[in-house]
Amino acid sequence: MGRTYHTETNNRPIVFVLNSSSSFGKRLLNPNSSELSNGIIKRGEVLERRFPDGEPYVLPGENVRGRDVYVIQSLYTHPREEETMEQKLVKLLMFCDAADGASAERVTAVIPYLAFSRQDRKTESRAPLSARMLAKQLEAANVTRIMAMDVHSPPIQSAYRVHTDFLLPFRNFADFIVQEEGLHDHLKLAIIAPDSGAMDRVEALKKKISSCLGEQKDIITGYADKRRVSGTEVVSYELMVTGDLEGVLTIIPDDETVTGGTILNVANKAKERGAGRTVAFVTHGKMTGEAAKRIQDHESIDKFFITDTIFHPDEFFRAHPKFGLFSVAPIFFRRAIALNSEKNSLSGELF
Repeated sequence: MGRTYHTETNNRPIVFVLNSSSSFGKRLLNPNSSELSNGIIKRGEVLERRFPDGEPYVLPGENVRGRDVYVIQSLYTHPREEETMEQKLVKLLMFCDAADGASAERVTAVIPYLAFSRQDRKTESRAPLSARMLAKQLEAANVTRIMAMDVHSPPIQSAYRVHTDFLLPFRNFADFIVQEEGLHDHLKLAIIAPDSGAMDRVEALKKKISSCLGEQKDIITGYADKRRVSGTEVVSYELMVTGDLEGVLTIIPDDETVTGGTILNVANKAKERGAGRTVAFVTHGKMTGEAAKRIQDHESIDKFFITDTIFHPDEFFRAHPKFGLFSVAPIFFRRAIALNSEKNSLSGELF
């Protein structure tokens, strides 16, 4: 940590993509991007293999001495993937420690989906503080910075003794949704949070959409009065909104979902109040199988956007055309890496 080497490549970040995050890496490291074509970012070679007993072995395939190293690995497992989240984590730790041992100047773990961010406090006796545990593991692997997208509980930054960049997707999603849904043609727009704790998310998205539209538009905001019945079931009792939803385009943003139950409950309530087209935007879409089919078949949701922080094969979107993909790889992470390497502020361009 804190090493300084005087080499001609010091200011050029080198990005390593571990195998299980290859689809995300392809979007991030598109050779046609200005950052790569202009030599601002370089893609590094990763050597991955397993010993006959299944033990993993992973390391940089080229010199990293004095380099600004970024390692891409999302910590979530889609059922179609071979590696579990635990295996991905071990390989991330191994690679970061190997890069540090090879005298990299800085090692940044770029984790599009940061595991355990919900486990930031004790909810029952003897419950693990898994968010803190992960922070300790990354620090032990000599990671100097963490870069992640839309963590469930931003205060978990206090669990880390290294620098953290917790990005939010609203700035560019606002521009995307303005074009995708033709918001200029709607007199009114509503943004409804799934619960009162997510109102900061609603206000942030409202601000960005207003900026993109560049015009005065009535944007209704509110939240659902939600109660959790069990670990997988929630009930939304009533919508607390600032205006009439009759015929209004309604956006429901959330950070992550597994079953889609909360989103569907809010959409139902909005439709009962006369809402028009209803669009969900979830950063981390964990739903698969029956949950995805349930959302696809549900009449209250017209479109369901998710990002690529969690892997979904192309056939997922073909089988569930209601789902749309909004990629955060090139817009946020590639630009964030370039800005961070140049020691520039991320907030001015990405938030």
